[in-house]
Amino acid sequence: MNLAVMASVEVQAWYAAAGAQSLAQMRTAYRPERGLFDRQLKDRAWTATSPAEAVTSSAACMIALRRAGVPPSDLGVDTDRCLSALARALREQRHTGALGLAIWANAVSGGIPFDLFLGMCGCRAGELSGMPARFTTMELAWLLAGTLHERLRTESQALTELIAIATTALLRRQAPSGLFLHCERGAPAWTRLRRHVATFADQIYAIQALAFMVLAEAPPAAFDAARRCARAVAELQGDRGQWWWHYSPQRGSVSRRYPVYSVHQYGMAPMALMAMSRAGCCDRIERAWSGLRWLDDNELGIQMLDTDARTVWRDIELSEPKRRKLLRDCAEVAGLAGDDSVHPPLRVNYETRPYEWAWCVMAGAQVRSLPGPGHLA
Repeated sequence: MNLAVMASVEVQAWYAAAGAQSLAQMRTAYRPERGLFDRQLKDRAWTATSPAEAVTSSAACMIALRRAGVPPSDLGVDTDRCLSALARALREQRHTGALGLAIWANAVSGGIPFDLFLGMCGCRAGELSGMPARFTTMELAWLLAGTLHERLRTESQALTELIAIATTALLRRQAPSGLFLHCERGAPAWTRLRRHVATFADQIYAIQALAFMVLAEAPPAAFDAARRCARAVAELQGDRGQWWWHYSPQRGSVSRRYPVYSVHQYGMAPMALMAMSRAGCCDRIERAWSGLRWLDDNELGIQMLDTDARTVWRDIELSEPKRRKLLRDCAEVAGLAGDDSVHPPLRVNYETRPYEWAWCVMAGAQVRSLPGPGHLA
């Protein structure tokens, strides 16, 4: 299915303009001396990302560059140095949740052999089978996506078994509503406490990973789970195309609307739904484009794509005191909070992280139906 034909001229033009700006900003975000994409815009000014953000964003940037067919060297990036720095940072921070993204980046970059890369990340192949139970659903989906892409270049029984473990773990988290829980009962205490508060990232990365699984193996269970979740989030989408932030899988409802993140609108939702369309398990592809409306037609009536700043600003969020936000968080975890359809004034968060530029570039490559060697979709 040619997604470039399905996407309107306006959609393709939007991605062409935003993608060019994103590539330029990715170049600025990369620091050669560290080998990582660890600079971001915050309050309209350049600053360092958090250490954990540097790991996830660097992996996302390498994935997106390869998917778009852009040589990393065009941005001044040394691939080997970046992958080694990524593995080292993941090991030093013990940021195992980002392991799947790192595996994915290394695989599509034709990087370090799998077992050696795991060792550089501070992991052993035998340890991976116990990780899915501790991961959030987003992190588990990353692990499934990463290992599926690694298997395109590595034949390994251990890798095949890990893919099966990750797939089974992901499928058992799906509630009858079609939405995925945030984690399993075996997760660390704080994560387990908010098990019933699932994020949009939990849903959309799960959809994407299951679409990859369908493309790789076509199991009926993955096909069905991806479609059920896509239908559930599509039915809950806002009247301006908003992909909301928090969901109650047990109730099949939205538990918190804000922030509405721009990257959900132009990046993560289109990436996942286009992967589903390619896998033949999507009847919601029009939703991939409807979310773009919000970037212009949003609650504040502003253009989230800022051509002067050469970025799309991060989100529109509630303007409320930190104390009130904390109370809202606690109530939601306790299962006492309804949705926030009645909300305080809203404001723009003038921030952009490197992974947001990366997912814009990647979604744009899918819109244009670029071949993307080494990628499943």
